[in-house]
Order: sequence, then structure tokens, then C-alpha cells
Amino acid sequence: MEIENKIYGVLSINTFIEKGQRAQLFEIMDNEIPNFKVTISNDDFELLKDIVNYKEEKDTNIFESIKGSLKNYISILLSFNYIKTFPGYDFNKILPELNIDNDGFPHLDNKETFDGFDINPDHYNKNDKDIEFKILSSNPNFNLLKNLNTVSNLNRDETVYIQPVFLEILKIFKNVDTEKYNAKNIKRNIQNDDNTNNNDSNNNDNDDDVVDKQEFKTKNATLAVEINGETKDFEKITLKLGGVTSRNNGKPPLNIKIRGNKDLYDRSQFKLRADDADPTFLRTKLVADIHNRLGIPSISSSYVNLYINNENMGLYVLNDAYKLSWIKSVYGEDNTTSLYKCDNLAQFTPTDSHGCENENEDDFNNDYTELDEFLKLFREAKTVSELENIFEIDHFLTEMAIDYLLGSWDHVNCLFNEHNFYLYKQPNGKWIYLTYDYNYDFGMIFGNPFGIHPIHQTFYEYIKKLNIFDNLIFNDPTRFENILKQVVEKVFNPATLYPHIDEIKHFIKPNIKLDKTPNAQGQYPGRLNNNSMEFYNFEEWDANSEFTPLPSELLISYGLKYWVLARYRFVCQYYHMDCDPVYMDKDFKYSINKNVELVLPDFLSLNITYSPDLNNGETQKCWSELIGYKCCAPNVTAIYASDEYGYWGYDFENNEWCGITTYTEKKEKSSNDDDDNCWSQKYGYPCCQTCIVYHNDNEGSWGYEYNGWCGIPTHCNENNN
Repeated sequence: MEIENKIYGVLSINTFIEKGQRAQLFEIMDNEIPNFKVTISNDDFELLKDIVNYKEEKDTNIFESIKGSLKNYISILLSFNYIKTFPGYDFNKILPELNIDNDGFPHLDNKETFDGFDINPDHYNKNDKDIEFKILSSNPNFNLLKNLNTVSNLNRDETVYIQPVFLEILKIFKNVDTEKYNAKNIKRNIQNDDNTNNNDSNNNDNDDDVVDKQEFKTKNATLAVEINGETKDFEKITLKLGGVTSRNNGKPPLNIKIRGNKDLYDRSQFKLRADDADPTFLRTKLVADIHNRLGIPSISSSYVNLYINNENMGLYVLNDAYKLSWIKSVYGEDNTTSLYKCDNLAQFTPTDSHGCENENEDDFNNDYTELDEFLKLFREAKTVSELENIFEIDHFLTEMAIDYLLGSWDHVNCLFNEHNFYLYKQPNGKWIYLTYDYNYDFGMIFGNPFGIHPIHQTFYEYIKKLNIFDNLIFNDPTRFENILKQVVEKVFNPATLYPHIDEIKHFIKPNIKLDKTPNAQGQYPGRLNNNSMEFYNFEEWDANSEFTPLPSELLISYGLKYWVLARYRFVCQYYHMDCDPVYMDKDFKYSINKNVELVLPDFLSLNITYSPDLNNGETQKCWSELIGYKCCAPNVTAIYASDEYGYWGYDFENNEWCGITTYTEKKEKSSNDDDDNCWSQKYGYPCCQTCIVYHNDNEGSWGYEYNGWCGIPTHCNENNN
């Protein structure tokens, strides 16, 4: 059966979300793209241009990179439940600095630990190839290098799932001679440096200069908004350079705050983003709309044409912002002191609370008492029922379902620093988890994914192992899986999302054409940063909005509709959902733009098998029995981990791990049979770590992991003949 992909052309995007789910501003913007006209002094505009084009010296970038690595390495160490993952050790003796409690998790003050490292460039030889190892050893109270080395050499319980990327990073430190890098020696070199004081003074001056060159903010700005048939003027606004990684974009990220007790249809603070990394310019809007359609508390998004001093800056995404004004508008609480922006909350424990910052500027930034109390209760809770009165559990599970379906990696499930979310204590006394920044969602994945490809990851394989997930999901996954099914039924399905993608494309298409058309001097609207290389043309915009994958500097951007279809099919099959046969049909037709595509395996056309077939006349056994674990009962089908042996399930009735994948023991073995478990090595390909089959040929069954082909191990017995 051949099915054509239809185009749904409309005049406005007002059919997807029920009226009243969003602020009036965003409902008005369903019907038009307003003009935001900002006026600042010419000097300020030139300063903004200089700042977005400022490029740090290479030596400074080295130390900035090491700073990021420090945070990532600390986050890795904090991610493990050591008692479960590395059983049988006395952690008070071998890892005393981690302060591992009876719950199995480390308890550190992230900020205090990070601040203890010496990252002053003047204290190191910039040509020293061992700079990073020396810095990792520079904290006298927490030798990060030694701790990483110790953990990398521990024997772990192979049935406890660990993010493959974490294992790869730990390998770096496995054979490091930690005694070679001594914090005392580094300190002694600093103390013996006659120029230390001068260097420190100069370095501080340079740091201040760098900060000045990286920040832009002016309160001397005005705003005129042409919307809904009228012009609304605001004489007092603050314009600020926003974002973090988005500052590398060609068009600068900006934040606007309307002051003087004024607002624009009940909103006074906005984030304007160019989303240059997203070829479609649709992802942020789509994810916000998914939240709005589900009716859960969240931000909203739409589009504006931005002008600064009458210079056309092009099309921007306009986002709501979780600020005190948003809380007042949504919850009715004025000047709240209970809204926290979290940029590094590793384990939802009190020792991590400094990874969050209170949004109220009235002397509350250093008061974490309320947040600490919540995190303490969260850590001590043994059952979900103990959390019901203090945390919006269903809301959090809905957010996790959305992240999982979209392949999001930039919120609480970020590989390293859990960020881009807020925690807010509502007037009813219950805390709620609120996410933002969606431009890397919807199939924007790393070019070299670790382990199972994200399209075919189970939730257990997708998510980080944080204590919050043990409490709310893994101890009893039924509640989460029911919510996951509801999200799929209500919104994450092609029948619902495809028309909405077409609606938004039709809505912004004329503006996209203008945005991607250069003027007579070859310049594009708003691209003030001349150092940015990220730019997608109109053909690429159109192709990636459909089914065609595109490359970017670090990521692969799957076609929006392709990602929806591939994820939909996987979760429908794996979680046994009753899904739309039109889109489950293997003959569903779609087109790829060969002019611009990044050539990748087509996960929709490959012969994918999710569980092994049984062969009559042969003895069936469970592979896990070979290594001392029972085979899962027939009713235990959910996969919660995978390793070099196969798939692992969890028997909640008996509270134990069990093997899911079967293997076949043949009654007679011919001389042609391969004795090696990893038969594909002789063809130059590694053995797969899982048993998902993408292709069969004369050599055998093939999987696809770590961005390359691999042979399915013989114990998987994936016989598809």
C-alpha cells in the first residue's frame, strides 16, 4: 500500500492548542508575526556588534574548556549509586572525599568543590600537555584525578546500567599515574614565583576586561510593538545579550524586559532567539506547543520580526520566560521567593542545591533553606507516596515522557550538567519542575551516539541514572509508562504532528525566505556575528522540516517528520501500544532531498527486529543462566538495561534482575559453524553490545551502534530466515 504525505496549508496556526491554554499574546500571534522595533543609542548598538564578534584568545579558551571538563567529571562521579554499581567496597577508605552515604550516592557541595581548583592560567605552562591532569589534582581537599582513577579501576556490577559515554570517559583515567601530578608541588611553584602577586593582579584585570567584552546590557532602550492592528509603545525597557552557546550564532540572542509596571498582553519579559543550530526554525515552537496542547504549566513560543534602530534583524523566536512576572501571571503569586533556576543539580540532594539560583534579586540569592528542605525530603523518601504532597509527580513524568520521545539531552537528562530547568514551590506547597530551551530537541543528536541509536532507545537506556528516577520511575515503571502512552495518543503521533508542522511551515515560509536572502552587499538580516559558520539555506530549511537529515558542527539533525515516525514506531512496538496502522505500515512513502541530505542508515526501511525468534526443533535457553541470573518470566518483557550479553529485565515481584534475550543451543554443530561469539570481527566489524537487528545478509545479522555497523552476537540468535 502506497501512502502519500499530504500538505496541510492554512492561514494561521490556531488549530493545535485549545483556546485559553496560553497567554493572550501568544494566541494573537497565531494569526500574525508582529514587528518588535527596539531603539538604543548608536554607541550601544556598535558596542553590541563588537561584543558578539569578540573572540577569546586561544590560551583563554584552553582554560575555559578545562573548566567545562571539571564540571563534567564531577557530574560523572556524582551520577553513580556506588553501593549498587560497585558492590563490596569500603568507600570510606578508597573514596573518602566523595562522602558516600548509606543511600549509595556521593554528597558534595558542588560549588565549594569546583571553587577549590586552581584554574589560574598564570600558574601553568600553557604548552604543557598535562595541564588538565595538573588542574584536576589542584584541589587539596578533592583530588579529582585520583578519584576518577580509582573509580575507573573498580569492578562494577555489569547488570547496573551506566551511560556508555561515562564508561568511555573513565577509560581515559584508568592507567594514569596520579602521583605524578601533585597539588602540593603546584602550590609550591606558585609560592616561589616572585611575580605571583603581579600576575594575579594582571590576571584579575584581564578577567574583568573579558567579562566586559562578553556582556551587553542597557536600560536606555525603547520598544514599539506593531501587533493586532495597533502600535504599543514602551519607553522603559532593558535589552540584554542572553544565551550561552547561542552567543556563537550569527544572530545574537537577546532578552527584553518591559519596566515601569507595563506589559504586553500580560507578558513583560521575553527571550528572543535565532535558533541558528536548528535548520528548521521550528523545534522550539513545536516543543512549546506540545506542552501547551497537553495543558501543563510551561512557556509558550511564537515568532517576531526584530528591528534595532530600524535595521532589520530578521525573524526571531519569541519565548516566554520563567521570571517573577510569569509566576505572578500564571499562579497569582507576587514577588515570589521560591523560583530557582537550576544549571547543575546533579542528584536532587541538599548538597547539590548550589547548582540552582533564586530568581528573586531581593537578598534571597544566598538563602537555600527552603530548597534544601525539599531536596532533603526528596532524598529520604523511600516510596512515591512520600513525595506526593511535596512534588508534582505526574507533571514531572510527563516532562520525562516528552524528553524521551523527542530525544532531548539538554535538560535534567543532560549527559553532564543537569540544566535548563527551574524548580518552583507553588502556592499549594508542592514543587514543580519547569523546562525551557528546546532548540536541541526533536532528533538533534550527537554525530557519534554511544551505544544504541537514540531512535531505538528504551527509556531506561535513554535516561541518566539519578536518584530522582529511581524514586519516581524505576521502582515501579507502570505510572510512567501509562503517562508515556497518553502523550503518544494525545500529541506525539504523525497524524497530530504532521499537520501542525505543515501549518507552522506555511505560516513562517515568507519570512524564512527573506531571512535567507542576502542584500546587495551579500549580508543576511541580523547576522552581526561574523565568526559564525552555522547557516542553512532555504532548501535545507524545507528538507529538514520534512524527512531529510542534515549535518551540523557537532550534531545530526534528523528530519522532523522522520524522527516523529521512527520514534513513534519504536515506542508503539516496544511498549505494546495500539497505534495508527497508516503510520505503522512499512510501505508508508516519504521523500528525501538527495541534494542536501546527510547519508545515514534508513532506520525505517531496515529489517529491524526487537526480540529474537524461536526456532522449532532446537533447545531454547536463557543466556543469563550462563552467568548466574534467572531468565525473565514470560510476562516480564520491559528492557531496563543492556550490555555485551544482551537485554536485561527486572522482576519487581522478586526484586531481581533477569535475562530477556534467548539463545539457541543447536543439537548438532556442523564444521562450518563459527565458534566465536563475535563472528563479524573477521570482516573488520566489531561485535554489537545489543541484539537489535537492522539487516541480514549471507554473513549474518547486523546491528548499528556507535555510528557504525556491527555483528549481532551469536547468543542473540536473531534468525530471521
